[in-house]
Amino acid sequence: MSNKKGFTLIELLIVIVIIGILSVAVVPRVMEYPKKARDATRQSVVAALNTAMMTYLGETPTFAGATLNGCLADVNDNLGQKIKTYLPNSALPIDPKPASKYGGGTVCNNYYYIVAKDSNNNVTDYAFVAAMEVTASSNTTLVGTTVPVIANLESGTGGGYFFVKNTGL
Repeated sequence: MSNKKGFTLIELLIVIVIIGILSVAVVPRVMEYPKKARDATRQSVVAALNTAMMTYLGETPTFAGATLNGCLADVNDNLGQKIKTYLPNSALPIDPKPASKYGGGTVCNNYYYIVAKDSNNNVTDYAFVAAMEVTASSNTTLVGTTVPVIANLESGTGGGYFFVKNTGL
């Protein structure tokens, strides 16, 4: 009578099948976490942009000579140039995903703005928009060109857009 110790082939196959089933169920969920983390960062950045804009408007309620809709950038006649001093480190935000994902580049980093002003150049409404990677109930799908800046956003981001707006100022 031999007294061999070890697992049989059937026992090993059962364990391998169970591990395979568990990995199929768990891996897709784990893969979403980095996207959700980047989206959370984008939401905080949009909130910080809103705070910076409110501070800017508290000191300078007029908005003369600037582009009303566009990608937030540190270039002439861009809102980014006007509010960057009110942001942390006096710098415009950089998207956590490489810029090529959203058709950006060194100038545009996935953050967009929309500004409306009256005939005296006083700001009446504004919004900040960021393209998201994960579809969530807090995201909004912006269709067509109902908001002028949407024409600048590339389709295919998959998650819709997150925006913060202030109206009736």
